[in-house]
Amino acid sequence: MRLMHTADLHLHPEYPERRKALETICQLAKEYDCSALLIAGDLFDRAEVALKERPKLRELFDRYPFEVFIVAGNHDERCYASQFDYGQRVHIAAQKGLERWSTKYGVEIWGLPFQRGTQAGTYLAQQTPQPQTPTVLLTHASFYHSDSHWLGICRQLQQHEQEESTGEFALLAQDLQGKGFSYVALGHWHNPTHPPLQMEQTLVAYAGSPCPVASDELGRRQAVLVELEAGKVNVQFITIQGVPYYRKERFFVVPGGEERLVNQLADFLQQQADPLARAKLRLEGFLQWEESRFRAELERLRSQYEGAWDKLTIEHHWSNLSETPSGLVKMFIEQISATTQENFQPLLNEFEPEPLRKIAQEWIYQAHEELKQEALCLGLEAIHQQQQRSRR
Repeated sequence: MRLMHTADLHLHPEYPERRKALETICQLAKEYDCSALLIAGDLFDRAEVALKERPKLRELFDRYPFEVFIVAGNHDERCYASQFDYGQRVHIAAQKGLERWSTKYGVEIWGLPFQRGTQAGTYLAQQTPQPQTPTVLLTHASFYHSDSHWLGICRQLQQHEQEESTGEFALLAQDLQGKGFSYVALGHWHNPTHPPLQMEQTLVAYAGSPCPVASDELGRRQAVLVELEAGKVNVQFITIQGVPYYRKERFFVVPGGEERLVNQLADFLQQQADPLARAKLRLEGFLQWEESRFRAELERLRSQYEGAWDKLTIEHHWSNLSETPSGLVKMFIEQISATTQENFQPLLNEFEPEPLRKIAQEWIYQAHEELKQEALCLGLEAIHQQQQRSRR
């Protein structure tokens, strides 16, 4: 059995690209011969939106032969009253408690909607899948695991929930131990988590938002293809074509390297151009040029290439050398600038045999100026970050 997993569409009439992303996902599910589409919460941005979007969704879902399983998220808890019809093959878990659905393929889907102010473990404590029955848990929750990557995700989720006062629905790693779920399809975190986390025989993943809701949802948007076969689960993240996405890039400018950076930016803007990308370039560092001259160069680049991107923003945060602390930067620059090709000779003497030393010498001599620029970037970036920390 194949499933397509998505979440956090936040459908809203003002953002038609989000519904377009859902239509693309439905088409992907058909192309990959999926038996079901899983939507792990926040299909709608808010309750009043559902009134306008429901007829369009019913028409969309009825077009396809697969089943659709939906759990409510923290944004659309009130969108699924029993009298509302979302389609003949649509199954919804929106009330308190756990919904269990059996499929004709011998796979069970367990739907656990967002439950404000409670813990997911409360609903799973007395529930265990049958050992021989592949079971998927579909839920909208903050998943906590000791893996450092997942802890970083949950710290950001906690901060977001505190800012938005949404409340938290926590799913702990220990809640899944010994349960034997084949796959846990998560919603709530808006970036896809690939590769999926493996816990014993269980794979766990957030699908992320298929169309970005905020600018920190970076990279091409994806859906998750889940294949359950012969007691095994395989997961593949599928790129959703035709959907806008955010991209952030950071560049560092060093004194005397302004022209080099301008050329580097021009190459990037030309070679990486994508009409679907909403790019934000952040420039940091230290200037030797007059600031007005550098700003003019950046504006020229932005004007020249903005039409090749969906949206292009260039931010700049730099200091003038005269504003830096007592001679530290000046001394560092002088030391790097004084580095000559001959300074590398002690290092080259370590290369054996002789042909290898000649190859290394040729490479270092050719790359000498570029190496100095890179050294300046690394050193000045460290100083710049230290300055920023000291101002906080």
